[in-house]
Amino acid sequence: MHTSHPARVEIECLDINEPGQIRALRERLRDRVLDILLVNAGTTTRDTDVHIGEVSTEEFVRVMITNAPGPMRVIEALEHLVPADGLIGAMSSGQGSIANNETGMREVHRGSKAALNMFMRSFAARQAQPPRAMV
Repeated sequence: MHTSHPARVEIECLDINEPGQIRALRERLRDRVLDILLVNAGTTTRDTDVHIGEVSTEEFVRVMITNAPGPMRVIEALEHLVPADGLIGAMSSGQGSIANNETGMREVHRGSKAALNMFMRSFAARQAQPPRAMV
């Protein structure tokens, strides 16, 4: 709990790759109203300079699941707790920008964050009108 705003800011930690932990969080928060739901999750490859053609399938899947569908699973599980005037967000990265990729490197991480950006955009497009604020 944040000391300057007691009972207003809370941080929940869980392994977003474990569906049981997401279900438990949903159950624990079931009677709450969240002004802001911000999901921050991320990992990268063990060798940050590995090229996409060289990364193992296992490493690729580990990074992608954690960085892209993982945050969206949490958002979809908890979105009903955020009122129409609330905010839903997923922490991405500037490395997820296709236009800003001028150096290459960190390719798997970049790709996973670009995927998260697309998933968040799709989520926003599916919402009822007027949509909640989303970032």
